Amino acid sequence: MFIVLALVLVASSVFLKQAQAATYSITVNSGSSTGGIKYGGIGWLYGLGENNYIPDSKITNLGHPGYSGQKAPWGAQHAYGDALNVAVQAKRVGMKGIDIYVQDYYAQWPYPNNGIDSYIKNVLDKVIDSVKKDANRSFVRYDPFNEPDWIWYGSSGSKLTQFLNDWKKAYNEIKSRDGSAAKIIGPSFEHYSASAYDAFISFCKANNCLPDVITWHELGDDFFSQYYNNYNSYRSIESKYGIGTKEVYINEYGRSGKDIPRPGKLIQYRARFENTKVWGGMAFWTGGNKLDDLLTDEGAGNGRETGAYWLYQWYGHMSGNTVNVALPSSTGALQAIGSKSGTNTVKVIFGGSGGDSDVNTINVVVTGLSSGTVKYEIYETNYTTGYESQPGVRSSGTATVSNGQITISVSNAKALSAYLVNVHP
Repeated sequence: MFIVLALVLVASSVFLKQAQAATYSITVNSGSSTGGIKYGGIGWLYGLGENNYIPDSKITNLGHPGYSGQKAPWGAQHAYGDALNVAVQAKRVGMKGIDIYVQDYYAQWPYPNNGIDSYIKNVLDKVIDSVKKDANRSFVRYDPFNEPDWIWYGSSGSKLTQFLNDWKKAYNEIKSRDGSAAKIIGPSFEHYSASAYDAFISFCKANNCLPDVITWHELGDDFFSQYYNNYNSYRSIESKYGIGTKEVYINEYGRSGKDIPRPGKLIQYRARFENTKVWGGMAFWTGGNKLDDLLTDEGAGNGRETGAYWLYQWYGHMSGNTVNVALPSSTGALQAIGSKSGTNTVKVIFGGSGGDSDVNTINVVVTGLSSGTVKYEIYETNYTTGYESQPGVRSSGTATVSNGQITISVSNAKALSAYLVNVHP
């Protein structure tokens, strides 16, 4: 009886795996450029540690590191990650800048609300004074409110009105005390609300307090179906009020316990952000000082690369221009980024599936190629919370270009892994 039961269980397991498997196609049109590569999603919240906790090489190896949000100078929210302290290394390794989460001066979470005047006098002014004296003053930006749509304020009615008035006070305080060149990002709502951002842009234009960079967070399940709608909504608001096109920074992205550090999930953010040419920073859900789980937590200077690190390294070392990619669904779980840097020189990063245990076959169709023969290599990086060595070549081969295209099949593609196809003469 036990043998029969075991055979039934094995048969059921095989059937389940077969039911999960499917074949999908990604078409990469290497002849259709979508612009320069943004490298926008290589960023973090509390990704950096003080006293060069992370070796420079771990950051520079990512190719194009962006921004990291860190706590206010002398802040008590965390025991590490003072913005001005980490700015020295960030500047040295070629990052774009450091954002100061000003309210992280407080130890309490959510932040204690003693009114805007108390906040300006006892927190914001102290932060401004520290920044003004710092050698890296021009390298940091102020983020004066973190998730104000639920902390202190709201996204509608009188609570939103109060936020708008307090935003103006904080904005004017920064500009008056640190000069007009001081950079301010915001409003950093916990989620995008079209009506709230419409009200914010309308108010800020009328009151001369528009932030230099527009920010919001993408932390929910609705990101996958709604991100493009959110982005397009914001751009339409810009057009409505005639404020020009501002940089957008999704300064916290990724769901707790679901996306970070899973390559097959993170590629879904990478692709959407690259397609819309915005900046992005991973959310802070676990320990700090380790590039938000791109590195393991093994003590000072000893963190090593997780599987997700190599996805970001691949992305950061793309070159040339991005190209148009056609997917089974633009909002689906399978996402990809394609780039072209020369004749028959194309890179495609892809991954993701509907279920975490899915194993699929992905056909990568590359069009827009010149006639002849090309070589290719396939790489795979897996979901690990521990160390994952730099991926070697999973398979390789040559292909003859026919009617301007080739097809490369990647079998046994795991849902939580990511893949790189490298095509070259």
